[in-house]
Amino acid sequence: MLNRKIWIVGLLLVAFSLVSLAESLRLIFYKDPRIIFDVLGPGYYLLLLSIGLLVTAVVYIYQHLRKRESVAKEKTSKEMRIRLMGSIVVCVLYLILINTIGYGVASFVFFMLEFRIVGIKSWPFNFALSVMITAAYYVIFVMYCDMVFPRGLLF
Repeated sequence: MLNRKIWIVGLLLVAFSLVSLAESLRLIFYKDPRIIFDVLGPGYYLLLLSIGLLVTAVVYIYQHLRKRESVAKEKTSKEMRIRLMGSIVVCVLYLILINTIGYGVASFVFFMLEFRIVGIKSWPFNFALSVMITAAYYVIFVMYCDMVFPRGLLF
């Protein structure tokens, strides 16, 4: 039963990566210059992600075929389940906050909580790391790539 699940997941990942690979190639080669003004366009980004997903799928299948007998005996600890649920709650909170208070504050809160969940216990280090990553994302995506981030309803 477990081997069948591994094969299904692995083959689905391969199928998704091949479909996105085909779509990225379509976007690269069949650009309409009247619609897409960006020289690079979205195709190269999707191509990179597709190749990464394909490599991940192949490695996933290969790793599980190498260690078939030990996969069924592994169990997830209670601490890891709590961390996973905490991360899901923080992601949902981020989705709510980013539309309400905007990117800056919501991202800072998200990183503060997420770093705490994954094990960064020092509040000053957590604060500094959250500020740096929020600022770096803002500089890279908003200032350099000209993306529009949500400002929120309050701002």
